Amino acid sequence: MATREEVIQAVRQWLAHTTGLALAKIIIGGDAGTRPAMPYITVQPLSIHARIGTDEIEYVDVGLTQTESGVGDRRGSVQVSGYGTSAADLLDQAALSVYLPTAQAVLTALGTDVGIYRTTAPLDRSQLRDTGFETSAVMDVFVTYRSETTPVTSPHAETLEFKISIADDPTPPANIEIEGSVTL
Repeated sequence: MATREEVIQAVRQWLAHTTGLALAKIIIGGDAGTRPAMPYITVQPLSIHARIGTDEIEYVDVGLTQTESGVGDRRGSVQVSGYGTSAADLLDQAALSVYLPTAQAVLTALGTDVGIYRTTAPLDRSQLRDTGFETSAVMDVFVTYRSETTPVTSPHAETLEFKISIADDPTPPANIEIEGSVTL
């Protein structure tokens, strides 16, 4: 199961691995904190939790207790912006690494079921900022993951006990006894 925050952190870890930048230089977009020295990257979710296929109900039995939760596959996109003279090259390096087993292994190790399946080409977004020219680039990263509701306890199981036996006496109703049990 992956939350919005887990998607962001998975993309940050993947970018650190594929670009070689320290995790401290890959920040969450829209954060009002201090910018790191260039080059650096920002990560900002664009669309999260788009359903893929049909959601399911998952039941887990533990003794006489049963829990249920809604589960489903999701996809989303995360905008990745790079800043500094090497911004476009850093983003291209990440895009080229999408299918590398070592890059996917970084995501698997996180245990959040987040997968990156493609990116757009990096676009130049350089612009005048304050009194200087800021070199920047942007691309979208597309992710898939599994989402799940918090499991809730289902109504507990009831046990019905009964016994069935037929006596040799052919005269009804004295010839039938019922006793036993079944869990519903």
